[in-house]
Amino acid sequence: MDEDAKTTEISKKMTQPIMDLITKFFRSKVNDFSKDSNRPSYYEAQSIVDSYSLKCASVSGLASLAPGPFGMLTIVPDLIIVLRLQTEMLAKLSVAYNKEKAISKELVLFMLFQGVGVTGISFVVVKSTQIIVKRASARILQRIVAMLGGRILQRTAGQAVARWIPGLGAAAMAIWVRYMTRKIGTEAINLLSKDIIFEGEYEEENTVDETVTAQEIEKFKALIKVAQADGFIHENERNLFIKSINESGVNQTTKNELLTAMTPKSDIKLVLPELRTEDEKFTFLIQLLAMAKIDNNFSQGEKDLIFDIGKKLDLDDDDIMALL
Repeated sequence: MDEDAKTTEISKKMTQPIMDLITKFFRSKVNDFSKDSNRPSYYEAQSIVDSYSLKCASVSGLASLAPGPFGMLTIVPDLIIVLRLQTEMLAKLSVAYNKEKAISKELVLFMLFQGVGVTGISFVVVKSTQIIVKRASARILQRIVAMLGGRILQRTAGQAVARWIPGLGAAAMAIWVRYMTRKIGTEAINLLSKDIIFEGEYEEENTVDETVTAQEIEKFKALIKVAQADGFIHENERNLFIKSINESGVNQTTKNELLTAMTPKSDIKLVLPELRTEDEKFTFLIQLLAMAKIDNNFSQGEKDLIFDIGKKLDLDDDDIMALL
């Protein structure tokens, strides 16, 4: 079975667990929090987000400690555990804002994925003071969940390369998951402060075209720059680059051009891709770190280059330093 087929098979296996999270699990946690003698209140919202961010980071960090292929095997169960905790956080926030009866499965799905910049959920429209939600049939919802599950799996796989690099995996995954959980919680707080209105039925639309753009090519050029930073292209760096580019979907001509440029003295101009979300920025930075550390020689030149890139991406200095 090739890599694309494996990814498709894994994303299919994620569909039902995610469906269970946004329906049965979310509703059960809402009932629990609603009946709790210490029912959460909206003034606790930020502390709720902070608490779950740490919980999720702890789960992901521990799973990342498994080295090499054993670490790779933990991606899906680790991801489901994190999504479960994030869904629980959304349930608690919904009760805190007294919106538990107004939150539908469509809106849970939206909050869970839109908060980390995964697009493709068009049955929810956010306005200045309102959220307009269209009901989706079970069939449509399952198809969208399958699509989103595949996308979040791809993003997590971008972090998972760090699991192969000693000393990088646990810190990288923990910081990324903490950041993304905080982002989901912050976006949820904003949404739950608005009026929720249900309006009609959702009709399925064409999914977003995900063809490789020039920005993906710029990411590969940045990987080359990092590999060049110590003046030598190690075999491990070359193998990681080949593996990454073969899994990317770029056409063969572009692959050949990039592989030819993977030399110590090739003239590569560093143009950073336009990354819109914190998720994309962290994923990109962790991929650069994986390239720098895979030869077991993290040079000062590589550290300086990656720190400079992190700064240009407007990432927090402390988060960058934690990875370095």
